[in-house]
Amino acid sequence: MLDLNSNQLSGPIPPRIVRATTYKHFVKSCHVLVGDGNNIRTLREVRVVFGLPAATSMECLEVLDEESHVLSFQIVGGEHRLTN
Repeated sequence: MLDLNSNQLSGPIPPRIVRATTYKHFVKSCHVLVGDGNNIRTLREVRVVFGLPAATSMECLEVLDEESHVLSFQIVGGEHRLTN
């Protein structure tokens, strides 16, 4: 999980996870595929900037707790150029 109270990020949780560019500076664009962007199980496609070892990332929102400033998502697919 990513704690938004840590030194890594500042400010409130974006009201919709579709606004990934607010807290992920390497994001080129973000589109919600399933859900409304405000609730768990929302699925989004994130396109990242050129030069990273990925082109797209499919992410599913697992936790959104605005009171505790916690946001968690799972990467469920996408076009990655990473090897194990």
